[in-house]
Amino acid sequence: MKKEYLERIKKENGWFYDDDFKANLIITDDCDSLLSAILLMDKYPNRFQIGYFYDFRDGLYRKLGIDDSFPVVGIDLSHPTIHCISNHVVMLNKDDYYNKNDINLNIMDRITPFNYFQKYNLNTLLLIYSLLGLKPKTKLEAATLLLPDSAFLGFYSSFENDNIANKKYLVDVLELPEVYEAQQELTKEKFLLGQKSLNIKSKLWVTDKGIEPVQNVDIKGICNLLGINYDPSVLEGFFTLIEKHNTFTGRTWYKYNKDDLFSFAVTRKNEVKYSKKV
Repeated sequence: MKKEYLERIKKENGWFYDDDFKANLIITDDCDSLLSAILLMDKYPNRFQIGYFYDFRDGLYRKLGIDDSFPVVGIDLSHPTIHCISNHVVMLNKDDYYNKNDINLNIMDRITPFNYFQKYNLNTLLLIYSLLGLKPKTKLEAATLLLPDSAFLGFYSSFENDNIANKKYLVDVLELPEVYEAQQELTKEKFLLGQKSLNIKSKLWVTDKGIEPVQNVDIKGICNLLGINYDPSVLEGFFTLIEKHNTFTGRTWYKYNKDDLFSFAVTRKNEVKYSKKV
């Protein structure tokens, strides 16, 4: 990662690199969050474990038997106060409140609805990959990193700002030129086919076995492509719904009391989505 970004993250959110910081992860209901958490647990096996699952359709699930004395970290979740690693636009203007515990490039670059199309338009997996100082060993690994959350779409967009942001963040900020080059060598159709063959756009849910993809997703196979050691037991366990939440849509010109919210993100230039306990 570019030095000025990395140094700022270490100064403002040094917990990420603190060997004594241990936490229960909250993963959300898509494969970007899932793979990001698995990568984090692979590299820091003694620091992080999945303790919670957040389903935007139902609410917050807690895993039976976790140590509640640990703090929590939301993965691909933009919570107003807890530690997070996310990729969403969360500020409505440059003076808006933001979570200082959220490692989020859109916060660092003060992205708002007023400069929305300059946003970090990649996934959380690539952000964590760069934070860990990793480099893809193969072209296939580089291409696979772009599949979650359709991180490749900016490169093929007909809008110049999307193209510029894709290159800026991959090459200049994350310092992953190998991943950018994978887009130059492959067509958009190849990426779409890869997503479909791996079912990587599948949602997740809680079953009596633990956290599972709704569709058939070869998590182990994807992790092998990414060079991640995957232990299926990290998703196993009994999860119980502890808070019922609903998700709402609003407009960017409204005022929101973020203290009452569990998640908040600007999803379009004039639209926000947020969730809260009901």
